[in-house]
Amino acid sequence: MKLHAITSRQSGLKPLIRPAFLLVVVSALCACGGTGLRKNPIPMPLSEPVGWSQDDHLRASVDHIIVRDGPGSWARNADWDQYQLTLRNLGPAAIQIESIMIIDAFETAIAPGNSRKNLVHGSREVRQRYDAADLDVKSGAAAPTLVGAGAATTALGVGTVSAAGSGALVSGGTASLAGASAVASGLLVLGPALVATGVVRGINNWKVDDHIKSSAAVLPMELKTQEQAHLDLYFPIVPVPVKLVVAHRYADALRHVIVDISVPQDDSDIHALALAR
Repeated sequence: MKLHAITSRQSGLKPLIRPAFLLVVVSALCACGGTGLRKNPIPMPLSEPVGWSQDDHLRASVDHIIVRDGPGSWARNADWDQYQLTLRNLGPAAIQIESIMIIDAFETAIAPGNSRKNLVHGSREVRQRYDAADLDVKSGAAAPTLVGAGAATTALGVGTVSAAGSGALVSGGTASLAGASAVASGLLVLGPALVATGVVRGINNWKVDDHIKSSAAVLPMELKTQEQAHLDLYFPIVPVPVKLVVAHRYADALRHVIVDISVPQDDSDIHALALAR
């Protein structure tokens, strides 16, 4: 979020009060555009699973990946990706689902989160890795491109998947006003408005956090014989996911089911990992 400094060559504070008032109101309105619950989630169209895999004991399917403001999203300006999975125990005995991780194009394992705060923090860490590789990710379902080294490649495009970056990471932050000392009088008038905006944002964040905590699957978990479970997992924004790994334990042996969720690349495309190197 870019903040505007107030400058003026006029003498005295009075001429600055109205511009200060307008500026802070604009800032407050921008702040109201942070993360919040939608009155109605964006409809999710019918589609084939993004990917699936199985071994002798477990079948894992990635049914949908819900990105910021994309199909299925229930929150505005989400700072996370929501993965909807179906797991089915194929074996003759119960199995334990130990963990579920995403491996991205940097071969980094990324764990799910269970709160808005740690998801925002995780998305910032992901963004730092991409920034360090000179890769700029445009966030949201409307901007499915990853740019780097003067070339562009489709980041995600399977089913309902679109590129999601961390451009929304300003949500939940606080804005400061450059030159505030010069317009102190104007800011005093706006104190209650700023407090009200902060309260609204706090309530929105609380509602979003409560929804995440109440809907996120809790791991580890047990799947009984032939039992099937539908899971919602929330991950930090991962612009280029490559595979999802489900670690499960059967008869004291740890096994892994790996689901390919990478995007097929045309010959003319340059994979993000190649750009990073």
